[in-house]
Amino acid sequence: MAYDRLESGAVVQFAGLMLGIVIGVMCGPIVFLARGWSIPVVTTAGAFLGAVLGYLAATGLLAVDRWRRDRELQRAVGAVRVEAGLPPSLKIKVKDAHVTLEGEAESYAERHSAERVIASVPGIKGITNRIRLRPAREKLSASPEQIRRRIEENLVRMAERDGRGIRVLLNDSGVVLEGTVRSWAEASEAEDAAWTIPGVVEVVNRLNIAA
Repeated sequence: MAYDRLESGAVVQFAGLMLGIVIGVMCGPIVFLARGWSIPVVTTAGAFLGAVLGYLAATGLLAVDRWRRDRELQRAVGAVRVEAGLPPSLKIKVKDAHVTLEGEAESYAERHSAERVIASVPGIKGITNRIRLRPAREKLSASPEQIRRRIEENLVRMAERDGRGIRVLLNDSGVVLEGTVRSWAEASEAEDAAWTIPGVVEVVNRLNIAA
């Protein structure tokens, strides 16, 4: 989980800082005593410099480890894409074990399938799906209120929820969902419902989850 990675990274940085302090205290007199400073001053200066260098070294090691892990995941994702027959036009970016998908798909099913395939790669911690649908012959003609009603109908039918807290905005052939819902599942179902509307090529989900 992301929290686990942050926690382990903080432990490494703290360890680097403490090790730097210990080394700085030991080396401070050697480096600074020739300047004529007193023992307490050179010890403090050594500890401070060591702490800074130790923290920077640990941070650098973490950055290198993240970069190495992301390269490995990028290769793994590329292999899975070829094996699954996903289109070469699909752009896949990996950063901090999080994948961003970009490009175009023929249908919502194809868009969803690409996300599901990439999510199966071990080590992937999250996916942001920005794949758009290719513009269809059929233009988006529904009004925001019609779309909201359709989303509400889908939510009621699928899970006995309602969509009264959802606002719908239109942008060309794109739909923007705003407002507050009661759970991540409800937000996901609302987005799925919006994708099923003929003529929609993009859905931006800005729904908030009620505390």
